[in-house]
Amino acid sequence: MTQFLDDVAVLCFMALMVWAAVSDFRHFIIPNRVCVAVAALYPAYVLSPATASGEPVPWAGALLCAGAVLAVGIVMFALKAMGGGDVKLMAVTTLWAGPPLIVGFAMVTAVAGALLALVMALMLCVNAVRAEAAGGLRFGALVSGLAQVRHVPLLKITVPYGVAIAVGGLWVGYRLLAG
Repeated sequence: MTQFLDDVAVLCFMALMVWAAVSDFRHFIIPNRVCVAVAALYPAYVLSPATASGEPVPWAGALLCAGAVLAVGIVMFALKAMGGGDVKLMAVTTLWAGPPLIVGFAMVTAVAGALLALVMALMLCVNAVRAEAAGGLRFGALVSGLAQVRHVPLLKITVPYGVAIAVGGLWVGYRLLAG
């Protein structure tokens, strides 16, 4: 029964990650209630008598990790390198990852973010080619469309990075369930 409660908490965490990803992908907004729910659910996980590994949750280290991620995230937000919702989601997800999973979480999130940015850049390129070839797809229109792509500031692409954070969070949830 105690393992069941632990699993339910982790599954709820994973469901919240999916909610954050869908919301960020569709609206470029991660609702505050998602981040609050992820944080509020964490004590239920910590207080669960038996985790999948059978050891107590290293909650003190998890708080330190989450605090450090939040501090770095606030700086990135101030530099306009990251959205506020992304910062909050990253911090509360780090809380669940804790010291044992923080490196893996960061790596999975970074790879997912890079792939997501690549897909967004490719979509931008395809849209530029389509716009140029609106009268019909001809070789000249294709070349002209591709030429327009070089005028697009790829560093200014809006990426719903909450999706990548959620992928990292789902990986954390899987690892917590697996033990």
